Amino acid sequence: MAVFGKTLFGGSRFICWSLAPAVLLFLIGLPLLVTKWNPVTELLVAALWVTGICLILGMLSPARFGWAFRVVCAMVFLCYAAYALSALAGSGWKLKKPLSRSEANPVNALIGLVTIGGPALMYAALGRFTLRKETQGDGDEEWDELTDDDDQSEFRT
Repeated sequence: MAVFGKTLFGGSRFICWSLAPAVLLFLIGLPLLVTKWNPVTELLVAALWVTGICLILGMLSPARFGWAFRVVCAMVFLCYAAYALSALAGSGWKLKKPLSRSEANPVNALIGLVTIGGPALMYAALGRFTLRKETQGDGDEEWDELTDDDDQSEFRT
């Protein structure tokens, strides 16, 4: 897995205990922020709850709940796909040159779908961010040096 994937989904206790309380607070406060409930709002709140709970479960025990990160990545892809379709439909299915990179328009939506939604879909489908399957010795040598206890023993005094 790429270094990004190892860092995000590797089971770091620091990441878990710094993100989990914020996600939990978000999940508790989300229903309180909704002023008008309708079926679409209920569906969105339920989807965010599922995503948040899966994120917390995956961070608490990646080995046991590895599927939870795949659910989170699938939700990220679905959100970007919905954003791209909404932007395309709103512009009459025409691509216009964006005035700024922060403007919500079909071009920026498609760029986000490819750069963020694509890797998220790959992780949701394959469980990794690369097309090639990693072997036991495959991977980033620098990452292996930083995480291998035998390599770090020479630096201890």
